[in-house]
Amino acid sequence: MNKILETIYYEQLEKPTKENPLESPKLQKALDSFFNTYFGHFPYDEYDKASIRLLNIISTYQENAFEAGFYAGIELMQNNLK
Repeated sequence: MNKILETIYYEQLEKPTKENPLESPKLQKALDSFFNTYFGHFPYDEYDKASIRLLNIISTYQENAFEAGFYAGIELMQNNLK
């Protein structure tokens, strides 16, 4: 991801959940439920490691989707201008 797009992405992530188009209370609730169901029985340090690893995977998908969506939007706008 280039630096400008990265800046836009991280500015979105820093917004409160209700204003952040990349997050939602429903999504946060689903993640919390998932972590409690599948990792809730782990000792704290193992829970922390497992949740960080899974969140890193999710974050990578989110970044890729943001970038793909951004460039798809650019392409659609350029096609509409032709």
